[in-house]
Amino acid sequence: MGKKIHSRVCLKASLCFKILVIFWHRFPAVLDMNSENDTKHKIMVMDDDRDILDAIKMVLEYNDYNVEICSDDKRIDYSNLPDLFLLDVWMSGLNGSDVCLRLKKDELTKHIPVIIFSANRNIQEISKQCNADGYIAKPFNLNQLLAIISNHINNKSGRN
Repeated sequence: MGKKIHSRVCLKASLCFKILVIFWHRFPAVLDMNSENDTKHKIMVMDDDRDILDAIKMVLEYNDYNVEICSDDKRIDYSNLPDLFLLDVWMSGLNGSDVCLRLKKDELTKHIPVIIFSANRNIQEISKQCNADGYIAKPFNLNQLLAIISNHINNKSGRN
């Protein structure tokens, strides 16, 4: 039987429903990526779109990542930092590229890979300006996202 993931999705404050997703196969880009040790890598995802957060969280958790989702940078727990940040560039009241710049200037977080994502056609230039380690354009293929995440986490692990 496939792996089951339960989630709650809200399209509006008054329109919420529970969903059950059954995965029969893993996404091929990340098979056995954590086979070197049993510790799950932690990823923090920031976006103001709850549907995107829920979808990314489901896919990442299914692929053996610990995932923390949030819509602002005030929830970063500096005592339990992630192995990678995944940030949307355009968020309500918050600019993901500004968050990235702060993370890359901070001694505690500058070594942690930051991947930004956006529908902005200048995402490559934005990623250079904010010193992001990588970027992905929306809409994106989930296998591509997983491959980018895996690549950056594996590169970080190899440096430590």
